[in-house]
Amino acid sequence: MNNLTTFQEKTLKVVKEASRARPVTAKRLAFIINLKENPGKEGANMRSIIHALRVKGYPICANGKGYYYAQTSTELSEYIVSLGTRIMKVEEAVKGLQKSFDKVRSVRCANQEQITRLF
Repeated sequence: MNNLTTFQEKTLKVVKEASRARPVTAKRLAFIINLKENPGKEGANMRSIIHALRVKGYPICANGKGYYYAQTSTELSEYIVSLGTRIMKVEEAVKGLQKSFDKVRSVRCANQEQITRLF
């Protein structure tokens, strides 16, 4: 395992043992790897660790029950499609929110031009 933080190494070791049928919850994972740096924020910190591992190419998937390491290309493909669908839904929400600027008090937003350029 190269260029991984200690938390990433520990997380990867645990998630590799999990399967689609028996995923590991974020709460359990945070407990196992001793993630206590921000009590009450374990979920957000765990998502950051999982995200970093995915960016590095580890096939970590998730379902409503927790995280698991993809065992087959089908599992991974299905999860990638699921993420793509979520991306489209978030983009729809962003576009809807952009339309709502006239419904909120007008205060010059430093990021408004940047937001407009993104979409």
